[in-house]
Amino acid sequence: VVGAPDPTIIPPSKVCEGSGVISFNAITPGGTWGGDIVNGEFDPVLGGTFEAIYTLTAICPVADTIKFVVDTIPETDFNVTPRTGCVPLVVTFNDISEEVPNSSKWDFGSVGTSGAILTEAVSFKDPGCYDVSLTNVYANGCKGSKLLLDAVCAYGIPEADFNWNPNPPDVDNALVTFNNLSSSDVVINNWDFTDVILPSSSSPVTTSSISTSNDIDPIVKFTSSNGDKINVCLEVSNQHGCVDDICKVVTILDKFSVILPNAFTPNGDGVNDTFFPKGRNLTFGEEYEFRIYDRWGAMIWKSNTPGQGWDGTVTELAPTSGEIAQIDVYVWRLVVHDPFTGDKHELIGHVSLVR
Repeated sequence: VVGAPDPTIIPPSKVCEGSGVISFNAITPGGTWGGDIVNGEFDPVLGGTFEAIYTLTAICPVADTIKFVVDTIPETDFNVTPRTGCVPLVVTFNDISEEVPNSSKWDFGSVGTSGAILTEAVSFKDPGCYDVSLTNVYANGCKGSKLLLDAVCAYGIPEADFNWNPNPPDVDNALVTFNNLSSSDVVINNWDFTDVILPSSSSPVTTSSISTSNDIDPIVKFTSSNGDKINVCLEVSNQHGCVDDICKVVTILDKFSVILPNAFTPNGDGVNDTFFPKGRNLTFGEEYEFRIYDRWGAMIWKSNTPGQGWDGTVTELAPTSGEIAQIDVYVWRLVVHDPFTGDKHELIGHVSLVR
């Protein structure tokens, strides 16, 4: 007399739909499987309740039957807002899965990961397209996941830059060519030449033609009577609509000139009695010097005071100091500075003293 073998089925542990083929075992091997089990294996494609039957047909035939549950995985899903944009691109990810998970893991590729539940905001600072995945663990212990390819595409910002020629322009040479030095991805250029920075002591005097442009390298004619500063701005866009802008101050120089007459009459009649330099935007600087020499090269008069003219008196040559110089041709020497360039100018010429 032999005892009946033990056909007890060892029930599977946690089974979730889609988790892959699982193998069944019993206490006593060698039997046959039935119910929903085929050759000791079961593929949990769908959730639900299923039956496993195990039969031993040796000397004492016995069998065991169990019910087991395949848990359904809630549908895992998320949305992305926005999916495209310019860096730095801040994107909000919202978990819209069928069930609120117990835990989550977001994977944003090179940007990193997060354990935020339901929503997460991420800043994409580098240009590129990023795959994003979400893995949730639900209350029934099952995991669900979703991978979204190219979930986010962040586009780079173009770089705006320019220079111009001549630099600086002046009131007599104010036809300016602007050279666009922006990055190669630029497809739209918006120039503005209208922002005149008013001089503190004058009203607006500068106009531009053209005032705006979409050309790559525009040519602009500035019209100014006494120089000015213009804040020229360039805004550029690439094919993705990403924008950069830059503004630079273009200074239009006024002209510097010095004029001295070639004769004067120091006879006390109130007309042309002194000899002195005049000019446009004439500033003298600390090194201003105005000297008069006779025909033998002797200095007879000098001044370091801007605006002081020679009245024909000899002041620097003994023994004639204080006397009126005779009618003759004299040499003058003038040192002045260009207020716009800072250049020092030494000028020499002749003047006739006439009674």
